Amino acid sequence: MLALIKLHIRENMKKNTFIIFAIIGAIVSIAVVTSGSFTVNAQENISKYAQFGYQWRFLILISSFAAVSLSMAVISKHREGNTMDLLKLHGLSPRNQYLSRILGNVLITLFMAIILTIGMTVNILAKGIEVNVLNYLGSISIYILASVGVAIYVTLFSMLFAPAITALFGILISAVGFLRGILLISVGNMGGVFGKIMTVLIKLAPPIDNFGELARDLFFNEFSNWNMFLNCLISLWILVGITYFVVMVVSRHEV
Repeated sequence: MLALIKLHIRENMKKNTFIIFAIIGAIVSIAVVTSGSFTVNAQENISKYAQFGYQWRFLILISSFAAVSLSMAVISKHREGNTMDLLKLHGLSPRNQYLSRILGNVLITLFMAIILTIGMTVNILAKGIEVNVLNYLGSISIYILASVGVAIYVTLFSMLFAPAITALFGILISAVGFLRGILLISVGNMGGVFGKIMTVLIKLAPPIDNFGELARDLFFNEFSNWNMFLNCLISLWILVGITYFVVMVVSRHEV
């Protein structure tokens, strides 16, 4: 499994998708470094939220789209040709092949998410902003969890659908997850059967907005919503469990 994971990472590091999002990370770096500086009056807190608060949310959205691009064709490409049969001859079962691809995809998404935080880091250092290092690393960890969640979602659906359908679904769940709180309020106000059904469907999307809020609050040392944090972890854990179950079912039909 380890060899296949390493191969997956090497293959994706050379892809145009990874390079394109690395360039986007560089552009974000330039944008945030050249953005306005903080005020020194009573409006400092407002300025901080306006600058860094939106940056966290923006980075999570971009990293989610990156996860979609990196994940949408992972399984379909692995199934092409006789790759699976050759790996089976070397003793790697279909289940372990799928798990290796999924783990490799999670790692490559993690690397991409870290690259996209370069702009934030450069901005902090360039402007001499006082930030608790532990809080900053914690925020990055929460932000990475959101990207990893999207990667698992998309990889899971790539096992069942074609890459084009998977890509559309990935973009949809990223957008819905990013606007999840607003959509739940809007749909909840509609009432009726349609409103209830849409509320359930929206809740199935990854809580990208909650991850963004948690990352921002921890960055500013204002983290207090443990219920939201636990709900995000539970949703991610359930997703991992569902993915493993689907892998077990699908791999049994490919032995």
